[in-house]
Amino acid sequence: MSATATTATDPRGRVRLLCVGRDLHGGGAQRVHLCLLNHIDRSRFDIRLFYLKDEGALRDFVPQHLELTYGASRNQNHNIRIPWVLARLFRRAQHSDLIFAMQDGRPIHFAGLVGWLTGRPVVGWIHNCWSQVSQDLSAWHTWAARLVYPHITHLIGVSEGVVKELLKVHPHFFGKVSAVPNPLPIQQIQTQAQAPIPRWAKHIFAKRTVVAAGWLIPLKGFDILLRAFARLIQTGLDLNLIILGEGNERAGLERLAGGLGLRERVFMPGFQINPYPFFARADVFALSSRFEALPTVVLEALCLGLPVVATDCPYGPREILGDARYGVLVPPESPAALARGIDALLSSPDMSARFRASGFERAKFYDASRVARLFESIFLQCVGHSQAPLNPRRKT
Repeated sequence: MSATATTATDPRGRVRLLCVGRDLHGGGAQRVHLCLLNHIDRSRFDIRLFYLKDEGALRDFVPQHLELTYGASRNQNHNIRIPWVLARLFRRAQHSDLIFAMQDGRPIHFAGLVGWLTGRPVVGWIHNCWSQVSQDLSAWHTWAARLVYPHITHLIGVSEGVVKELLKVHPHFFGKVSAVPNPLPIQQIQTQAQAPIPRWAKHIFAKRTVVAAGWLIPLKGFDILLRAFARLIQTGLDLNLIILGEGNERAGLERLAGGLGLRERVFMPGFQINPYPFFARADVFALSSRFEALPTVVLEALCLGLPVVATDCPYGPREILGDARYGVLVPPESPAALARGIDALLSSPDMSARFRASGFERAKFYDASRVARLFESIFLQCVGHSQAPLNPRRKT
């Protein structure tokens, strides 16, 4: 059964958009989902949400006026409940005009299957690079991708690099995939950044501070950042480093910091529901990742006027920083290069000021109101309501 355009039966003639996500943990992708949902034009779209599981720190940040359904509760085994989750999603899809899978993996697989069965068009949002994700895919996910992807109507990749990789693996998507950047709620971030930092953090920012944020996993390269920071301290700089986030590498990173003699200078307070006051008070934001698709934290730093040094890893940093016009790019996997990049910003007030100004201007390109219109154009054409081109291209 192929995906076909349907006619909305919403009383106001809106497109009934069923948005499918995995959960509401506090990762960058989930924050981006909620940002986009808050900027979709409600006069044209009736938004319904379906999360595969009811869990995560962002549950209380879902807009109250949106219809929300969970496939499984927090205490239920998601794998065992897959048939039940699919059945609930199927029922919601029957009363929708378009299914929007907001994440890679199960959300796209489940949405694609249900869209195929109900004849609804499906748009998938790709946040990760296929070459990296495929290394960790189980046999089930590989099988599901082969079954479901041919039935997806359109895919949206968060960067040009993501799109290029996707087309290498799925060349049949040529003409059915768009590169659209993540939306950035600039005004909201700037407002949240004005909140006071916790009392326990005040002594950290008494010194010049480098800030980083992300899941504590190998992919984010925080081990590289710790080694780079150790080099800076060895040169006599009096600095602190704060890493915001949580993950299964915490213990290893804490051991590494201790072994490098950084125990009194490195702070890892875990996930922060509002990280922006920390960004606003820092001197440099450092991204040490080994791989990225489009690092939202870099955009968040730019919109707060925070100078950025980032590894030139595939693919997002170079696209965001415009080939180093809006921040410092350094080779990946090199603590020495990362240390030099941080030091360059700390030792040159003129360079730092220039990147503060140009970075903020760059952030405006990703403003949520503008990006939401690109998503809406794709949604409308997928249900036959628009003749707008399906391949909006990014300018860098």
